[in-house]
Amino acid sequence: MLKEFDIIDVLGELIMINGKPKRIMHDNGKQFTSNMFKRFLEHNDIKDKPIPNSYPQLQGNIEAYKR
Repeated sequence: MLKEFDIIDVLGELIMINGKPKRIMHDNGKQFTSNMFKRFLEHNDIKDKPIPNSYPQLQGNIEAYKR
């Protein structure tokens, strides 16, 4: 499992390559709910969009995108 600083490193690299996204959609994993991750999003003016627990179809969309 990736930790919050791993997620921030990967996200920083993706931003350098592809530009800054307006919104990040994610599950409610610990790495995405950490204060460090939230501060990173705020500092970079990126909106936070957690997937609702009652809508697992979105989780499948994210997993398919990562492959």
